[in-house]
Amino acid sequence: MIFVDNPTPFAIRVSVLTNRYVTPLASFLDKEYGLQWHEWVVVFCIELRDGWTATDISNATGRPKNTISRAVHKLLKMGLITRRSRDDDARVQVLALTAKGKRFYTKVLPRLQVVERSIYDRLNKKEQAQFIKLLDKLHGVGS
Repeated sequence: MIFVDNPTPFAIRVSVLTNRYVTPLASFLDKEYGLQWHEWVVVFCIELRDGWTATDISNATGRPKNTISRAVHKLLKMGLITRRSRDDDARVQVLALTAKGKRFYTKVLPRLQVVERSIYDRLNKKEQAQFIKLLDKLHGVGS
């Protein structure tokens, strides 16, 4: 097993766990909607936070700006998002979901939640809360 005597015990475990989540969902998004995972990430971020720009999403997710920019252009063409200038600074382009984008988000999210539960339901509620707390600590959230 790759977890035993591994010189990067954290990285490999996080990577494998992420792949178990992302791979089936990326395949679903591609097959059903012709979308890549990073395009879903843009939709997801916009739904979670009002007033975000492509740069905000890139900074928050650690994804390259050009990847997010390409995703934004595709989502605009598909009619899932809109882009408008911010009132206080016309150079800043704020993203928002369209009604079609909100329907898409609402339709896809339960599929992601099923996969997430299939992984994390191995932990009891206390362990899940502890795991989230530890992940937040690793990400510098709340510190």
